[in-house]
Amino acid sequence: CSWNLHGSRVDARDDVLSWLAPQGRLADMYVIGVQELLELSAKTFMSHTKEGARRLRGLEARLSWELEQLNERFDIVCTVSMVGLALIIFARQGLSQCITEIDIDRVKTGLEGNYGNKGCVCARMIIGTFSACFMNVHLASGQNAVEERNRDLQQVLVEAFQARSSRGNLRNPKHGFRRESRHHPVHHQFCVVFGDFNSRLDLPQEEALPPGPLQDLLPRDQLVLGLMANEASFMEGSVEFAPTYKYVPGTRGRDPSRHPAWCDRTLYKTEAGIVAQQLEYTSFPRLCFTSDHQPIAAHFVVNADAQFPSCLFDGIQEDPEALQPITVNSDTDSEVQAACSDGAILKQKFSRQNCRTL
Repeated sequence: CSWNLHGSRVDARDDVLSWLAPQGRLADMYVIGVQELLELSAKTFMSHTKEGARRLRGLEARLSWELEQLNERFDIVCTVSMVGLALIIFARQGLSQCITEIDIDRVKTGLEGNYGNKGCVCARMIIGTFSACFMNVHLASGQNAVEERNRDLQQVLVEAFQARSSRGNLRNPKHGFRRESRHHPVHHQFCVVFGDFNSRLDLPQEEALPPGPLQDLLPRDQLVLGLMANEASFMEGSVEFAPTYKYVPGTRGRDPSRHPAWCDRTLYKTEAGIVAQQLEYTSFPRLCFTSDHQPIAAHFVVNADAQFPSCLFDGIQEDPEALQPITVNSDTDSEVQAACSDGAILKQKFSRQNCRTL
């Protein structure tokens, strides 16, 4: 699930539960990414830490309360944030104790990697028998910023979890980011990159929209056109929803100051031993009070073949007869929390390491 919040708290009038569990369909695991949790302004960069922590706690509380309405117990697996980006992962209580080897990171791409207004927050883990990586991104904005978006995406895919940056600079471990160069996002058996890609129409802003339905504009989308080359190894489900940007908050009417755009997307890739079936890929236009973006969600069923174990399992052996597919849309040993001066808010719950069934 992804939503650019436009620097606002989630409005009480927005039906968040319809986003998390449309038509009452419940997932085993929720990977929720937001962008612009805070307003991206110069003032925010100077004093974002305390307000960011408050906003994150509020968002966690709202999401937790909404999931409680489903009469199922969910644990927070991990949370990581950076300025306006936040990634919160929930798992059904029976599944959360089978999630191990959690690692988290963030990559700044704003102002040549010096600011976290753009970039990525991510988490990788072992879910029962397979490795998974989830990356919430916010790429460079602007109609003509295709090259910048390509660089941003390349940087987050190369630098996440690494000890050195793409420029060769040391990325020191801190605030729970281990950065041991043990993991690469694209080498996981199931990797999802989602968020605000800021993909725009290949149509100058000063040029009028052609007549016809908005869906007819999709062939001009920069992702569809392949102009963002670094996503070439990923797949995307069929985009059958309306543009997710830009709307007048509180209405379902478009803001004429920008061409409509499918900014908010979900891409994924799989490796040997994994079959990921996408059941749903849609937007939620009724959640219109919070932001000028509409939230999106992608619902997957993931099947892992025990004949192709991940090299990252560190000896964990599973009972293949006990395995069931899990849908992706506690018992914990320790919890680490930190409010970091450079914009990271972390809360990580480490699951037990003796999981034998999923």
